[in-house]
Amino acid sequence: TTRKPLLWGLALAAGLALVVGAALALRPSAPTASLPPPSPLAARVSFASGDAHLGSAPAQAGQSVPHGRNLGTGAGLACMGIADSIDVCLDAASTATFALSDPNQVLVYLDKGTLLARLDRQPAGRKFFVRTAGAEVQAVGTQFSVRLESDGRTRIRLHEGNLSVRAASRVTTDLAAPVQADIAEDIRVAPLSPSEIGEDKLLADLVGMIGSEKGAPVFLASTPTGADVLLDDLPIGRTPVSMFLGKAVHVRVSTAKHQPVSDWIEVRGQTRIERAFVLAALPEPPAQVVESPAPRPARVSPGQMLAKAQSLRSRGQYQACAQIYRRLWSEFPGSEEAKVSMVSLG
Repeated sequence: TTRKPLLWGLALAAGLALVVGAALALRPSAPTASLPPPSPLAARVSFASGDAHLGSAPAQAGQSVPHGRNLGTGAGLACMGIADSIDVCLDAASTATFALSDPNQVLVYLDKGTLLARLDRQPAGRKFFVRTAGAEVQAVGTQFSVRLESDGRTRIRLHEGNLSVRAASRVTTDLAAPVQADIAEDIRVAPLSPSEIGEDKLLADLVGMIGSEKGAPVFLASTPTGADVLLDDLPIGRTPVSMFLGKAVHVRVSTAKHQPVSDWIEVRGQTRIERAFVLAALPEPPAQVVESPAPRPARVSPGQMLAKAQSLRSRGQYQACAQIYRRLWSEFPGSEEAKVSMVSLG
């Protein structure tokens, strides 16, 4: 009899638990806070010369590069730094578009021309790609160039580190420096010659010179504009030039018609450096007077010479007459006038 009330108590407790559980299950749940989307990778222009442009506007060092924006060059050069660990420089007549919305994946689309990329080893999970219409390159920590040829082929030169490359046909291969690859339907790998390494030297030296995050901003202008600029003997394009520099450099500005101007730029402790060079025109060379050659005397015929000699003879000028007779015989030895002149001379 004592067990029956106990069983009834347990059954009542179990029923209450079921009711409470059902009520909790039916109660609307509190809305969960949505996580903010990840921030895009920070990127900014670190070098621009000549007619470099960011989108449709002139490019200048320090400008932020938003996701999906293109960086391009005409006769100048341009570079940008991404996430404090990636530098990409464009050669003349080149355009690239940057996809930066995913912090774990950096995509650079090379639309035309040539780029050189240098990157430190990336954080775990982050990938770096360069893509063209016919190829894809994946790198972790390396230095390499990608060139889009006019016939659609992609040429890769790997100077340091390792790459994984894939053709549009999905053929893939891994590369280890130093080597080059020519990518079309397939991938052709070949050694990297010293001359081919030299073709990338300008961009490689430029990447090594600029400081995308730690340098001071430097702005160079000239009158007239469009002057050639040497930075420690490195031809970096034409004015205007803007860049981030992390060390002191020697600058030389010149044109073919102006006196060159040099300056030493010290960046230590500087927050912003501006230089405007005024070039003095070279003196015009004196105009060269070209003397026209003296007209050649008209050639005299044998008959004219004989008539002249006979006229001199009739006036008693025998010596002058004899000279013409001898000239007639010398210049026209086979003529009838020459035969007559010899008779008269005798």
